[in-house]
Amino acid sequence: MPNAIGIIGTTYPPGRMRNFVLGSFGATGPLAGYIAGIVGGLIFENSSCKWLFIFMRALPFEAQYVPCYSLTAQLYPI
Repeated sequence: MPNAIGIIGTTYPPGRMRNFVLGSFGATGPLAGYIAGIVGGLIFENSSCKWLFIFMRALPFEAQYVPCYSLTAQLYPI
């Protein structure tokens, strides 16, 4: 996290845009936790526990496949 703030600090000159980017970066963590709690609660309330476990089982494969696909798509376009 300090590295990301350092990169933002050197990329943007002091001013309004830099303040906006730093504020947006700082707000993403709490906002993601809030949204994940709401979405997780909606999924859990409107379906059975089985779907939660199926989703959690599929998530690592998606997290592995999507970055690899996007990198190879940029290197070797069709």
